[in-house]
Amino acid sequence: GATVINSGTVTTSLGQTFNDAVTSTANAFNSSAIVFGSTSTFNAATTTISTGSANFVGASDFAGGNAVIDASGDVAFDTTLDVAGTTDFDSANTTFSGIVTLGDDATVTTSGNTTFRAVVNGAATVDLLVEADGTGSFSGGAIGSLLTSPNGRSEFAADMTFTGAADTTIGDRVLLTENVVFTTTGSGNFVVNSSIDSESGEANTLGLVLTQGDAFINGDVGNDGLGGLSNDAGLGAINVSGNGELFLGNRSNPAAGLTSLLYYDPSSDATGTELQGNSSHDLTL
Repeated sequence: GATVINSGTVTTSLGQTFNDAVTSTANAFNSSAIVFGSTSTFNAATTTISTGSANFVGASDFAGGNAVIDASGDVAFDTTLDVAGTTDFDSANTTFSGIVTLGDDATVTTSGNTTFRAVVNGAATVDLLVEADGTGSFSGGAIGSLLTSPNGRSEFAADMTFTGAADTTIGDRVLLTENVVFTTTGSGNFVVNSSIDSESGEANTLGLVLTQGDAFINGDVGNDGLGGLSNDAGLGAINVSGNGELFLGNRSNPAAGLTSLLYYDPSSDATGTELQGNSSHDLTL
């Protein structure tokens, strides 16, 4: 069967469960718990869902425009999610199990974890902000830029491409759970403001393909920055290619003491082109 919702607001004190495919022009759903048990299509210019928890079992499409979810508990998308407009999600934990396609800027805020189990895609103008107090987990994709807050850690399990003019800035500690290549095809830079390391027990490789833009890693590289989660022996390798420049470590004051694998020292010569450091693993420039 199918359920068509034409009212402006759907509000219940207990819960809402829709087992049929839903097509809605409602601009708001309010409930203690909401389950969309099949596909769901939201055609309002902005759809706001305020709830304790939300589960989208089938493919979800906010075709009309913007998607807003404010949940005190968990939000789960079991299959694909498409949002034509902006995205603003706030919850305890949010899990995206299928491909996520964003039509405009997106913010995902969680007091726990934000998990992308498949790729997240968007045009070069789309910026994704993930503010997770726990772990932000990414499984690849292509998007304009990615920004994460400094509150937790970011885990990457697959290659990601950043196509926009805005900088990609990873504010928290980075853990590579697989060999990962970050590619910049837009003019935006790739910035890591904390440590980056391989998962414990592995020697995963960091790849940087800097077609445009530069890369800045401002914390320790392969220095067991995540304790028991990271590899004591560091990264397996760093492979860098493209037209951009790579800066590792504290560029402004290397004399203050660096534990980074390698750093760019602009004070070494007049042109500022000297790289210094050492590595017990492979380094390819």
